[in-house]
Amino acid sequence: MKIAVLSNLVDIREIRIFAEAFKKHEFFWITDKYYFEGREGNLCCVNCCYPNQERKNRNFFRKALYEVWKLATPIRPEFFIGRSAEYPCFDDGFLAEMDLCIPLGDLEAYCVLKLRKEHHYRYKTIFRDAETIPFLYQGKSDMRHVWKAINRETNLFLPWTNRIRNKEIIEGVDPGRSVVLYDGIYTDNFRKKPKDMNLVGELGLSGETVLMTVGKIEENKGLDFLLEADGIMKKKGFSFVHYYLGNGKLFDSYLEQARKMGLDKCSRFTGFIPNKDLCRYLNLADVFIHGSISLKSWEEQFGIALVEAMSCELPIVTTYCGSIPEVVGDAAVLVHERSAAEICGAVLNLVAHPGSAARLGKMARERAVRLFDTSVISARFLEIIENLCRE
Repeated sequence: MKIAVLSNLVDIREIRIFAEAFKKHEFFWITDKYYFEGREGNLCCVNCCYPNQERKNRNFFRKALYEVWKLATPIRPEFFIGRSAEYPCFDDGFLAEMDLCIPLGDLEAYCVLKLRKEHHYRYKTIFRDAETIPFLYQGKSDMRHVWKAINRETNLFLPWTNRIRNKEIIEGVDPGRSVVLYDGIYTDNFRKKPKDMNLVGELGLSGETVLMTVGKIEENKGLDFLLEADGIMKKKGFSFVHYYLGNGKLFDSYLEQARKMGLDKCSRFTGFIPNKDLCRYLNLADVFIHGSISLKSWEEQFGIALVEAMSCELPIVTTYCGSIPEVVGDAAVLVHERSAAEICGAVLNLVAHPGSAARLGKMARERAVRLFDTSVISARFLEIIENLCRE
């Protein structure tokens, strides 16, 4: 079976779910970023481009023109979408021999559906949906037509969670065309290990409780409330250090905010930590905190950092935001969004009861291995695509 994956993502973590399928079928990864050139086993990297990215940045006139095209999209969407959006371009005939196309973005999905209709190609399409908020994109003039086509013509949806599947059904997708497939991690790479004493020395730790948060340093991760919780714990005389691992647009802003709150010694922002070193940091932690908050156009879609922490047997304090309750189940302490007091209380309770914290961590590890291990997800994906193409 020949399978085309279309993605303009900045990384290829999603490739994990295809691992078992790679062993049996021929894959073509279509992207504008060369992760490798040529072929590796059954995987071949094929180049495409997103020409509007370059054109839009040329001058003010081009930017204004794209805005006009967006407004005109509802009038004649077939004509204007390709001119106003980040639309992939590649050799159309290349897809003629495919049995299955898997776009990992909405415009990629629209592109393969449009080509299939115009050229009567025989391939089936799978859309890997990650959005949790119903009709979020249908309200945008330049995307309404795209999502209507996706919902109407895609053969099978693979939403990341049941919350996302429910969103699809609300939007009119037939429940029979939607099958939940969780994201996955290599749980062997994330497991409980003894503390790395070299790292302890580098960080200057000396016996205080270590709290850990991993993710982009941006508003939607609830960092305002995490810092507020840090302030409350400090006033209570609790000896701790809270590491914030990650980078983002608001990194400098939150760093300054922590300094102004007098938290620069106990709230430490490390910047980006490579994935290969992440487990070393996680194994220093006594409690993992994930404070995502819902915004007007965003809520937590999955929370891969949560699964990595679960796999390392960490007791977790997190919020009810988006798909989080489905991901953690009963293997974490859930608190309300934007509640620094609840976060503080949950953390202090776990630290005061190490036996309960350890049991919670073991439950988290068992859940991560059972539901989110890459081998489980990948085998399920292979079964799904072979059944689809057999129909």
